[in-house]
Amino acid sequence: MWIDTIEPSSPSAWSSDFLAPDAAEVLQALGAYILCFRKPVDEGEYERCRGMMEEVARVVRSAERRGWDGVCLVVLMRQETVPRLEVGMERWEELGMEGGWEVVDVEARGRNEFGEGQGVERVREAVEANDWAGGDEGEDGELDLDGLEDSDGEGSVGFGIDPEEMREEMEGMKRAIYGGGEDEESGEDEKKDVEEMEALMRKMQAMRGKSP
Repeated sequence: MWIDTIEPSSPSAWSSDFLAPDAAEVLQALGAYILCFRKPVDEGEYERCRGMMEEVARVVRSAERRGWDGVCLVVLMRQETVPRLEVGMERWEELGMEGGWEVVDVEARGRNEFGEGQGVERVREAVEANDWAGGDEGEDGELDLDGLEDSDGEGSVGFGIDPEEMREEMEGMKRAIYGGGEDEESGEDEKKDVEEMEALMRKMQAMRGKSP
């Protein structure tokens, strides 16, 4: 699992680093690309988001020419700033098709007209359905996490992150996705979604530790 930050104003700098020959091994080791950003507040931000999608897609295409095959998701995070730009999912999906992205609105709930999961549920489905080379799977295809050793020190949850730091990060993710002011019932649903995201992160951390 490789967590990185792209500067929206210069995404080409990021792609140039990963298109360098020295980065080829890293690209082949990745099992998925999940690009997350808040929904844009204006056309300028929309263009910067599009620029990030295009530059990461360049990196993905480079990996694909070497036989890479994995999941490519764009996750639209909640934007709390108002007023904000209203961009319909059809527009996002058209943009995603240009670069080979599946676009997921994290605020969506339930299933769409085709019976497909939406929001966090769709992210979970895509990640769990991916072929994670080097993963340690049980007979039912699920990851077997029993006996997984801590590779980053006692009390760590992976990547050298302290459990308290991870908790704060997940709370920050929850606030970014859901904001505040929801009723008790929706709050319970959102808590469940955040817990599912935490479980996904642990699984991906486990697969990273098990990979050659």
